[in-house]
Amino acid sequence: MTENALYYTFSTVAQTLAAVLAILAAFIVFRLPNIEKLFADFKSDAHSYTTKVEADDLLKAAQQGGRERVAERLISSSATSGDSATTEAFLRQAEEVHRAWSTRQTGLSDLRALFVFGGVAIGGSLVALPFVPRLAGQAEWAKSIVVVILVLSIFTLGLTYKMIRRLIGAL
Repeated sequence: MTENALYYTFSTVAQTLAAVLAILAAFIVFRLPNIEKLFADFKSDAHSYTTKVEADDLLKAAQQGGRERVAERLISSSATSGDSATTEAFLRQAEEVHRAWSTRQTGLSDLRALFVFGGVAIGGSLVALPFVPRLAGQAEWAKSIVVVILVLSIFTLGLTYKMIRRLIGAL
C-alpha cells in the first residue's frame, strides 16, 4: 500500500464518520422535543382524567407497559372514567407514549453503540495517520489496520442508517 492511499483512507474515514454522526445528531435534536412534548401532554391529560392516581405514576406506567399497564393502574385505583370514549382515547394515548418511550430507549442504546464503534474507527484512523510512513513499508500490518477500521466504519454506517430510519418512522 502506498502512503497516499493510507493517508486518504484514514483521513476520509475520520471525516466521513464525523459528518455522519453530525447528521444523526441533527435528527436526534429535532426528534427528542417531540417525544418530550408527548410525555408532557400525557401527564397533563392524566391529571385532567383522574386525581386518584398521580400523573407521574400514570406516565411511568404508560412508558413501561403502554395501554395495558395504564388500564391496570386505573382499575386498581378505581380511577376509570364513566365515559368509555374518554377512557379509550386516554388508553390510546398511553400506547403512543409507550411506543415513543421504546423508540427513545432503543435509540439511546443504539447511540451508545454507534459512538463506541464510530469513535474507535475515527480514533483508530487518527492514531494511524502519524504512522503511515512506517505502515506503507509493512503491507500486512497496513492491510489489517485498514480492514479493521473499514469494518468498524461500515458497521457504524449501518447502525446510523437503522437509527435514522427508526427516528423518521417514529415521526
